[in-house]
Amino acid sequence: MSNSFINLTYDDILTADTNYYRETSENSEQTSLIGNKTFEVAIVGGGLSGLATAKFLADLGQKDIAIIEQHHVGWGASGRNGGEVIPGTMVAVKRIARTYGLNRAKELYDLSALGVDLVISTAQALGIECDIKQGYLSVIEPHGFSQDYLKKEIETLEKIGNPATIKNADDVQAMLGSYEGRYEGGIYYEKGYHFHPLKYLYGLKKHLVKNGVSIFEKTPCIHFEEKKDNITVKTPQGTITAKKIIFCGDSYLGTLVPFLRRKYVLIRNAIIATEPIAEEIKLLPSDVCVSELTGKLLFYRKTVDNRLLLGGGDNIGHHDDLMRNKEQTKDLCQKAINTLFPQIKDAEITHVWGGYIGVTPNYLPYVGSQNGRIYYMGGYSGHGVNLTHIMGKLVAHAVHEGHAGTNSAFDQIKHFPLPGTGRLDAYLARIGMALETIRERIG
Repeated sequence: MSNSFINLTYDDILTADTNYYRETSENSEQTSLIGNKTFEVAIVGGGLSGLATAKFLADLGQKDIAIIEQHHVGWGASGRNGGEVIPGTMVAVKRIARTYGLNRAKELYDLSALGVDLVISTAQALGIECDIKQGYLSVIEPHGFSQDYLKKEIETLEKIGNPATIKNADDVQAMLGSYEGRYEGGIYYEKGYHFHPLKYLYGLKKHLVKNGVSIFEKTPCIHFEEKKDNITVKTPQGTITAKKIIFCGDSYLGTLVPFLRRKYVLIRNAIIATEPIAEEIKLLPSDVCVSELTGKLLFYRKTVDNRLLLGGGDNIGHHDDLMRNKEQTKDLCQKAINTLFPQIKDAEITHVWGGYIGVTPNYLPYVGSQNGRIYYMGGYSGHGVNLTHIMGKLVAHAVHEGHAGTNSAFDQIKHFPLPGTGRLDAYLARIGMALETIRERIG
């Protein structure tokens, strides 16, 4: 197998953003690959997937691990997300149970919850200061789904041994300090957290380097070739020869691995952060992270320095005019603030940034391998923080033990290839969203 990288991830729109996470954290020294080197395992992608997988491999005693990253650690969605460390996937548990059966729903949810545990326990064990706070609330608008939707989800969670708490409209308003009548209710998950993803990643990077993992930043994979006894990875200033390779770049791999690019469509999310809000203003008094099940699918939380961080779906496909779309993002988020939290409608928006996520047709992640030498994972569909870690642990075991699969419920999920390699994303995404709305409306 021989493939070359074609950049379809539109990096041009990401170079001039004002990312709050980057401004409030510091990366350590960056090393690029120069020359020809040999490793046992090569990992492509320096985000949560790549670093978590390397960590779990090292824990198993694996030596000679290299990570290559096109830009810097956390460049992609790993350093651009809402910072929510929450259980589950993009798909409601009741839907998974209806589609795959209750036992499979339990397996998948338990794995996702283990992913949450892995993030938190890793941060604690390594002493990484990354602003971890506990509590997650999934909310629903009056014009969205009914209380019956919440009850069915709660019932399914209880059946699979992962109870959560239903909250009515008054409960939600008290927890959020939001505009009265905004939400019909919600589900509270105690086993949910939020954190500063780049502080976490930079801390994990220091740990890996200290323990012998080679991390090469500003080192894109421009070509790879599978040979009889090894895999060769070509970069601008050198090559890596490895026995096994793991692709962890998800939606930022472009068409480097064409069959992976056909597993998802690209959707761009945008996020803003406000100036610090005065302590006396009642804003998110429960300090939970929040995501909407309906409406504009907004997600938001307070940062450790008391800013409101808020994001949501911006657009489908790439953008040609960065400045125009930054203004659109600010306008979208400003309107959301005015509706949700009119008490801070005059707060200045100080940071605006965005990034891409890969969304699969069934909203569930993919994982697999070819010949037990080429491994891959991705398609997190907006739930990447927890899923990257459980996927990383499962793949690490598969690589270390020489297995082709992960021996988990993730192996059983079927993913049908989408037509094209990105050129039809906008059309496919709109069709998929329309079908998803219909499915949920009819239960």
